[in-house]
Amino acid sequence: MNDKLAIHLLPAFQDNYLFVAECDGSAMVVDPGDPEPIIDFLAQTRLHLKLILVTHHHDDHAGGVNVLRTRFSQAQVMGPSSLSQYEIHCDRTLQKGDRFQFGDRDWQTIAVPGHTLDHLAYYSAPVLFCGDSLFSLGCGRVFEGTFAQSFESLQQFKSLPHETQVYCAHEYTLRNLDFTISYLQQQNSERAIDGGIELYLRLREELAQKRARGEPTVPTTIGFELKHNLFLSARDVEEFTAIRSARNKF
Repeated sequence: MNDKLAIHLLPAFQDNYLFVAECDGSAMVVDPGDPEPIIDFLAQTRLHLKLILVTHHHDDHAGGVNVLRTRFSQAQVMGPSSLSQYEIHCDRTLQKGDRFQFGDRDWQTIAVPGHTLDHLAYYSAPVLFCGDSLFSLGCGRVFEGTFAQSFESLQQFKSLPHETQVYCAHEYTLRNLDFTISYLQQQNSERAIDGGIELYLRLREELAQKRARGEPTVPTTIGFELKHNLFLSARDVEEFTAIRSARNKF
């Protein structure tokens, strides 16, 4: 990562993460569901809020936008066009392939429908803000889109460099890992034999200790997810649908 860019994780609600990207005294906020932690952080750091970025319209990601817009009138809001349906005004609506600048780098917009139809992700090597489309060892529940859309959205992430740092917006890793272990055992998967389950159990112990110390499991990396994430390993839509449907019931 460019040394000029620093990314701060701000816990919110039960398990959300809000993100503040810092570069040369300016800040870009990503998915400000709760404005108060962001307001407090900006006051402490004296950063200049330049950009408010939204991945999708769910309230735990976009609910604080209007408060921040009122308090920091100089900040631009960017996100999907559907935000207007929720009385959130965008200074610039974004869609697949759009680019914008923050700090000294160019950011690319990736359309990732599935969790919602309007879901966007934002990438500038080696950083990915993916909202609820991809989680560590999991992926977002399919609410508005289709399983096929969600599957195709995940394929885009698989082509990113392995060192890509994945900033997903919820602390779901241990729950996803519990599901992974259960699913592999039930399916008698190849991953569950030859010591596979033992590897996942050791990983769970390691991550549980991390959480016990109050440390986040985010960011993860594309390389880690390609190795361990069942949803990214699905070979086709049918397999992905089976895994996601089983996760819904877990």
